[in-house]
Amino acid sequence: MNSLNLVDSLIRDIKGRLTLDGRSRVFNEDKELRSEYIKERAEPEAFTREFLLDKIFSVLKLEKLSEKQFDIPGSHRSVDYLIKSPKGKFLVEAKPLNADLEKGKNGGVNQIKGLFRLVEVKENYNFGVATNGLRWVFIDKNKEIVSDLKLENDFEQIKEFLIGKEKVVSPKTEEEISKKFYGWYNALLHGGRYKDHENNQKTIAEEDCLVNNVIGVKDLEEQEQIAQVVTNRLIFIKFLQSKGVIGEDILKYLSEVKEEDLAPKLRELFFDTMNTPVDNRVDIDERFKRIPYLNGSLFVRTEVERKNLDYKIKAEILKKVIEFLDSFKFVHKEHLENGNSIDPEILGYIFERVMTATDRKGTGAYYTPKFVTKYISENTIYPFILDKANETLKTEKGYKETEVYVFSHLASPSTSESC
Repeated sequence: MNSLNLVDSLIRDIKGRLTLDGRSRVFNEDKELRSEYIKERAEPEAFTREFLLDKIFSVLKLEKLSEKQFDIPGSHRSVDYLIKSPKGKFLVEAKPLNADLEKGKNGGVNQIKGLFRLVEVKENYNFGVATNGLRWVFIDKNKEIVSDLKLENDFEQIKEFLIGKEKVVSPKTEEEISKKFYGWYNALLHGGRYKDHENNQKTIAEEDCLVNNVIGVKDLEEQEQIAQVVTNRLIFIKFLQSKGVIGEDILKYLSEVKEEDLAPKLRELFFDTMNTPVDNRVDIDERFKRIPYLNGSLFVRTEVERKNLDYKIKAEILKKVIEFLDSFKFVHKEHLENGNSIDPEILGYIFERVMTATDRKGTGAYYTPKFVTKYISENTIYPFILDKANETLKTEKGYKETEVYVFSHLASPSTSESC
């Protein structure tokens, strides 16, 4: 049974168990379920659990653990479900059909948020759900609402949160991680304050920053450009390591290289390895031989590097940069964890923030936020593709105008999401 048929079947079954008046009150007037609306009298919450939530969890093959009480100051709090899925354990607070999930301290949303104030809960449960069966509110460990979904319209997305790869992390949490990464990065480059993973305020003195430890370069702006491009390359290498493209921990190896050997090793890695086809490499370090060739501008000598061929970077500060990178996990969004995980999508934002004005002027490079690119795609690329597809259907395949219209309607992004 597909998702649409499953939801329709569950809703039909529930409607059949309600009185005529109850069916109208719940499904037409959006009133909260009451005992008198049910043909065979039952408690509204128990009814919602038995005939909707339990069946959904059963179809999704989610393991229901025994109910548990949590100690909170001056009281106890139990949750309706402890659920175990391939994504880990999560909490579910159930309410009657159409109940207000935000109403007072006993509203499902506030109950879940209250539980995530407890260290025990934050450490052992991945996220929480407040639901009245028809509405599902997903809440992350930081007590932030991630998504607010309707069963009849959004069941596929609900299922993705419960058993799929989609990570239950709010945009605010992702933004906080991004800001922490950038603040730390910027302090390493230029000196200044940053927050570590425990949110402790730390400071890097200006004389100890990376820019001021690029040796053999007199111009400050050129020092800055070299420091940034070297760090950006190391970030990209870290990402390649996290994906298994580079199998060995090259960054760890670089952090152990002697001061006098560091600059030559960096040049060998960046230019003689990552910017040179495998068959053209000569006398490279044994550890670099299995690194793939990357034909991209990031590993081409910049104009400033060509001007300062013998620049060096102090090993001590470079080790600090590598330690910083190793303290974060570079993962895709579905594996994000609070505090120390970086989604590769934010790297574009970071690179754009750290580019100098000279870099932008010379390359025209700017990071475009995802919502902007999505809008541009849907209003320029999609229509162009549809026009070309329609032209082909009419001229080469002999489709009629009405058939082409149906194809366009089903293929457009605005309708496909609701189909």
